[in-house]
Amino acid sequence: MSWNIFRKRNCDLKEKTKPKRLAKFVIYADKKGEWRWRLVAKNGRTIADGSEGYATEGNCLRALMRVIDVLSDLDNIDLVPPEHK
Repeated sequence: MSWNIFRKRNCDLKEKTKPKRLAKFVIYADKKGEWRWRLVAKNGRTIADGSEGYATEGNCLRALMRVIDVLSDLDNIDLVPPEHK
């Protein structure tokens, strides 16, 4: 199961141009039968993944949806670098 991620500003509804895919989230079962998610870049390389396996696909999907929820709100988040001592 996978979901594509697109940059909204690349899509012009008047011109009917297609948005460019940046990456996609993939849910898969590992060798132990645990469910995991990963974020795969357009070039096929994994750029992020979940840190744990889940007993069910549904639990994995819920964890991934929490990640997507945080990512979708990034415009409202200020990232502050740690202080250097």
